[in-house]
Amino acid sequence: MRYPHGTAAGYTLDRCRCDACRQAKIAYDNHRSRQVAYGRWQPLVDAQPVREHVQRLGEFGLGWQRIAALAGVSGFPVARLLYGVPSEGRAPSKRIKTQTAEKLLAVRPDLDVLAGTAMIHSAGTQRRIQALCVVGWSLSEQARRAGRHPSNYAMFLTRPRVTAANARDVRDLCAKLWNVAPPETTRNERISAAKARAAARRNQWLPLAAWDDDLIDLPPQWLRAELDQRAAQMSDAETQSSRTAVYKHGDHSPLTLAGAREHGRRQRRKQAAS
Repeated sequence: MRYPHGTAAGYTLDRCRCDACRQAKIAYDNHRSRQVAYGRWQPLVDAQPVREHVQRLGEFGLGWQRIAALAGVSGFPVARLLYGVPSEGRAPSKRIKTQTAEKLLAVRPDLDVLAGTAMIHSAGTQRRIQALCVVGWSLSEQARRAGRHPSNYAMFLTRPRVTAANARDVRDLCAKLWNVAPPETTRNERISAAKARAAARRNQWLPLAAWDDDLIDLPPQWLRAELDQRAAQMSDAETQSSRTAVYKHGDHSPLTLAGAREHGRRQRRKQAAS
């Protein structure tokens, strides 16, 4: 398999001497020399965390070729990361170049990079619909504003997956209405808004402000892992503040809850060690 032109691999492994490959090899050698001099040369890293990240992006609806394009890397290392090289009897990569790993890990789920027909997890769509109910926007009024039939719109709350086009429509609707009070001029409008708020309280749905932009679309299992990772990086003061916010002020935003859980874990470790 030939490597793309303009890469150090093309120069070294394919012995290509075109200007692009020659310049890429010079740039690679210069970078390597600087990193060695600084004591920071680590050409390869464990591939497993990168593989898991790419697989999660796949669950979100991104194909591996699209992921490679978004990361700005060749498709070959991504394919090898996931599938190995079956024709040569090679298993999926155990190690991966540091730069490639960093670029792949930088790719985040984004609705705007998906084809409209791509099927994705409905978690983000459901959270946005629920957030509008917190404000008082009933499902029927949300559907009307979105130009959809109420029964079809309500199904978004129970479907495990939705199209990216539908998810974008709900996202755009939520962006318009999340901080706007619903109409409550007539008796029916007041009853509708009150029922929506009551359903939100009963089901403990969260307002949109509780969600970080890069968390709201994550499927539950991915969300928990991401929250625990961020909480583990909090200082003790931050985890203590999170606990106070949860138990004294009723803040149930996901990251705050994760910080409170991390505070409890640290306290238990301290008690066990004493």
